[in-house]
Amino acid sequence: MTPAGEAILDRLVLDDRTSHLTIPLHADRIGQYLVLDLGWNGDKYLHATPIHLSAIGDKVWVQYDDTEESVVTDLMEAGIPRENIVLGFRHPKLGQHTGFAVA
Repeated sequence: MTPAGEAILDRLVLDDRTSHLTIPLHADRIGQYLVLDLGWNGDKYLHATPIHLSAIGDKVWVQYDDTEESVVTDLMEAGIPRENIVLGFRHPKLGQHTGFAVA
């Protein structure tokens, strides 16, 4: 992953502070980027990971995306081309039909 690509991932994940329950996590040495929702939402305890991205080689792997507006759209708007985005949550047999990078 290029420094520019890492900067984009940092900005998307670390700047995602939509509520006091959202905690961005970045494990730089292993190229993992996560957003952790943690705490109380009314009477319900919340503990979830709505976004998990991995920087592997020159590709961004979207391991999990449970957001209303897809993080993939954010990645492309931030300048990462779709041929460098792998939808890791899709079965490998379906990857070639998505229009995104394959493993």
